[in-house]
Amino acid sequence: MSFRGTLKRIIYSNFLFEGVYTTVSRLKHSGGISLTSKGYGRIKKDCVGSDNSVIIGEHSEIHKPEIFIRGNGNKLIIGKNCIVGSGCSFRMEGNNITIKVGDETTFTRDVQLCAQENGSKISVGNDVMFSNTIIVRTSDSHPIYNAEGQRINLPADVNIGNHVWIAPNSKVFKGVSIGDGAIIGSDSLVTKNVQSGSLAVGHPARIVKENITWTRERLY
Repeated sequence: MSFRGTLKRIIYSNFLFEGVYTTVSRLKHSGGISLTSKGYGRIKKDCVGSDNSVIIGEHSEIHKPEIFIRGNGNKLIIGKNCIVGSGCSFRMEGNNITIKVGDETTFTRDVQLCAQENGSKISVGNDVMFSNTIIVRTSDSHPIYNAEGQRINLPADVNIGNHVWIAPNSKVFKGVSIGDGAIIGSDSLVTKNVQSGSLAVGHPARIVKENITWTRERLY
């Protein structure tokens, strides 16, 4: 079935919304979430909370990602001309969390952006290329304390610049900033900042080349 079809089906349950959207902006309210879409495709929603919102930009193709929300005042923004492949998910757990994806960014499949704890943010720039089986997180999900009872693993925002390529099976952890034009190699664990125009790879990832550029053209 074409994702550029008319509205075919809407299914409501306690925490599920599924539908196909035309280019006409639509706003639906169900389960504590408002959805504004000018794109094409389907979503699955699992939301507990209130005043949460999802905004999908013009001409974006959304291939049934899961939007999982636990909390209030959270916001997911997907820009124009994006492609979100199958098996992807956007998770917000806490209050006043923001996940923002820039224009012309693509997710191949099985990419998870997970922003946890109050006020956390994941910011993704324009023309970012996510391959498959990638995780981006702002938190460890569970607290760790030192001998004095102080928490030592606080959450931190993640910022991914413009025209970044993140290769398969990579993980980007809390507090990381990745500069414009950078490449994260396959199977990398990113725990520190990666400067613009550099290639980082490894566990943990380290910069192995600088002053590089890349394009989206395929080598076949």
